[in-house]
Amino acid sequence: MARERLLEGDDAIRWFHTTRMRSRHGAAISSAPMPGAGSGEGAVPTIGGPSLSQYSSSLISTQAVRALSTATVIIDVERASGYPLEAVASFAAMVALVEMDDDPPPPGRSILSLFDGESDRNTLSDQDVAFLQAIYRLPPDRKARQHRRQLVEAIDDE
Repeated sequence: MARERLLEGDDAIRWFHTTRMRSRHGAAISSAPMPGAGSGEGAVPTIGGPSLSQYSSSLISTQAVRALSTATVIIDVERASGYPLEAVASFAAMVALVEMDDDPPPPGRSILSLFDGESDRNTLSDQDVAFLQAIYRLPPDRKARQHRRQLVEAIDDE
């Protein structure tokens, strides 16, 4: 569905992200077999797929970080016609900097409501700025529910 929307959608701005997984210390995930894995006597049976070596245990840290690798933003110039360039650029920057979709719909004060037909939003709202600041302050190796709570609290504080 997301692919269909990207390729055939009628939104003025469409986007997609690619992500990568790393250890909390920045080490890449390996697709090489573990030492001692393979066939033969004493071999450790393995299941195919990438692995991540961990050198500590923690009840707080997930030990892995999912990070945005690239963001691609497609702007349909005809559909964005009539909107201020600064507003279109702000919208594009917002969706490029944060991996998000439009479910649920954005709050009415957000730049993400630019094309909803009911808003005169032309710049990032205070809530948009608070969201961007909060999301980039979060410790990257926490569970999603912890991120969500910290993010909502940070935006509420603003």
